[in-house]
Amino acid sequence: KKADEFKTHKWHVFVRGVNNEDLSSLIKHVNFTLHPSFKQATRVVEEPPFMVSETGWGEFEVIMKIVLHEPADAFLEVRHALSLFPTENVPMSTKKPVVSENYDEFVFFDPSPSLKQRIAECKNILPAGPLEGFFTNFSEEQELLRIQPALRRVQTETELLKDRFKIAEAECTVLRADVERLEQEHR
Repeated sequence: KKADEFKTHKWHVFVRGVNNEDLSSLIKHVNFTLHPSFKQATRVVEEPPFMVSETGWGEFEVIMKIVLHEPADAFLEVRHALSLFPTENVPMSTKKPVVSENYDEFVFFDPSPSLKQRIAECKNILPAGPLEGFFTNFSEEQELLRIQPALRRVQTETELLKDRFKIAEAECTVLRADVERLEQEHR
């Protein structure tokens, strides 16, 4: 089937749990703000899957306002660059979709007992969708392993900077003493 010039790609954008958990006990609705060229640029989805599907030809930033049941009218805003084309190292394919994911983790400090209950209710898994086999399996353990080299590098750089700071501080002490001595000589 030949696509018309303005509908070259079918795409989906959505909010889901990392393991496809049902988030409806926590999320009241999601407002999706699409590119203004869409007839209905703002879409409100009130039940899972919290997803918008469309066709189009261009990439743009999608704004997702995730409105929670509680605290009343609280919301989280997430921005996502809609990608229609694979990254540089991945060949174009009609068999495999382009998947562009962001993993965002939200932390609720000192949640109320009812909010804790809502979070606990997010354990039911939703039925698999058409893209299910293409999602990244996010693992906290793998993520920690992945960032270990960067952490070690930051620690090494920090120690080097501390050493350089101590040397600079010693040089400043010597210079201050020299300035003080010179000021006393010229009095």
